[in-house]
Amino acid sequence: TTVRVPFYASSTELPLSFVGKGPQDGVVPPMMTFDTNSAFYVTNLVSNWAYSRWSDIYPVVLAKIEKYEASFIAQLHEVDQKLLALYNNGQEAEAMNVMNTFAQKLGNGFTEQWFGFFGELFVRFRDGYDITANSEDPECGCTVGGQGYNDATYKRIAEETGEQYKEP
Repeated sequence: TTVRVPFYASSTELPLSFVGKGPQDGVVPPMMTFDTNSAFYVTNLVSNWAYSRWSDIYPVVLAKIEKYEASFIAQLHEVDQKLLALYNNGQEAEAMNVMNTFAQKLGNGFTEQWFGFFGELFVRFRDGYDITANSEDPECGCTVGGQGYNDATYKRIAEETGEQYKEP
């Protein structure tokens, strides 16, 4: 459920959304601090939301993954040609600059966009439904599809709630 974001092995700088301190640096990583600028947490948001309703959400996630990865491959081909030309012209420092800039823009841009995608998934698949935009609907501007939660879930909620919300 995660996009494979490419980086060049020769890069000397990585996007901030993909780096952090950890045991290799002699420190405990801030794993208990949620950060929407961290690729780790953003990709986990999407993955864990998909796990909750796999048959409904995963096909949407997979289509988005395939779109991103195809775009990344196309971008890599362009950057490869530019890097090769720079290297062949003896401009190794400029090639490194291009490589590092590519990594920064691609990684940080992906993290920001993937967080936005989580928002789209959350809005669409909330409350057990499949909700899509419909500008013709005067009440919510949407169409509510799907079955909602199954009867067993509604029954469990009613049983667990008991008399708490019952009108006198």
